[in-house]
Amino acid sequence: MNNQDQDNLIYGRWPVKEALESGPVARVFLARGTKGENLNEIINLAKCKQVMCDWVERRKLDQMAGTDTHQGIVAQVAPFKFSELDDIWDHALASSVRGVRVLFLDGILDPQNLGSLLRSAVFFGVSGVVIPKWRAASVTAAVVRASAGAARLINIAQVANLPSAMEAAKKAGLWMVGADMGGMNARTADLPRPFALVMGSEGEGLHDLVRKKCDVIVGIERLAKGRGVASLNVGVAGGILLHQFG
Repeated sequence: MNNQDQDNLIYGRWPVKEALESGPVARVFLARGTKGENLNEIINLAKCKQVMCDWVERRKLDQMAGTDTHQGIVAQVAPFKFSELDDIWDHALASSVRGVRVLFLDGILDPQNLGSLLRSAVFFGVSGVVIPKWRAASVTAAVVRASAGAARLINIAQVANLPSAMEAAKKAGLWMVGADMGGMNARTADLPRPFALVMGSEGEGLHDLVRKKCDVIVGIERLAKGRGVASLNVGVAGGILLHQFG
């Protein structure tokens, strides 16, 4: 199996179930002897979607997934299809959500963080997500797994120039709210609406050109000062802000 094929593999019962519910799945592979009520639910769902299920030896799934933590199930899904920016603006401006309409992610490198942010975005009703093509994690199978399948439930655009995409969003009618620990208190900030939230990378935060496109910079207030933790993981911070602005 080549790297491209592996990039289209999802494993684990919950990610496979959500993949079947949300997008095209080519095939499901099950380890012989695997049982469980939730597994029967997945098999029935695959039948409803007319997706073939193959029973194979567990060691084959180990090889396919590159791990033995697949819970006895692997699915081959269609390559991820990115959305057009105009579609994301249209969905965002038509949304009735009071909080974040679009999430811009400035160079998130860790697939776990990207997956966490995508799942939070789906949970809080964000219309779309914009990520860079370069120096950032793309929407791979690892990201879909980290999102527990939610990555396939939201429109995601991948762009060559994030500041230019932000400028296009502003022209479409969205304000830009950047996140930084040194910004004004997110709990009390009077934000312009409708708006997009811009999250920076794990190590560098917002890059200068991205920051300059932001209309407002907000941060999360530290309630336990002086305990040696100066910042939050970007996935955690994103979830807090999406909830805060909801």
